[in-house]
Amino acid sequence: MSVVWSCNEWDQLEEVVVGNPLRARYPTPDLSTQLTEFPDRSLDEIPQGPFPQQIIEETEEDLNAFAAVLEELGVTVKRPETWPHEAKFSTIHWESQGFYNYCPRDIMLV
Repeated sequence: MSVVWSCNEWDQLEEVVVGNPLRARYPTPDLSTQLTEFPDRSLDEIPQGPFPQQIIEETEEDLNAFAAVLEELGVTVKRPETWPHEAKFSTIHWESQGFYNYCPRDIMLV
């Protein structure tokens, strides 16, 4: 398996990760979620739980079409596995669930 990486923004694109919207959800909100994602809402007003199915289906359709265009241009497209975003992860002071893995420029990769 090759490593996907970038060293600049102008070389020809060779390989890319295109996300997967399946099982996307809003994690249980906390203060950090409120401050970064919903600063104009109270904690009670922040959505939580699975994304609406229509959004999942439309996003999946769009990402599949995007991946097909990239492949037609000769780009190798990697797709992540569906992840159980409802699973909790924590430290002794903090607990959350996942969100989604369909961002095209996830800060963990670029």
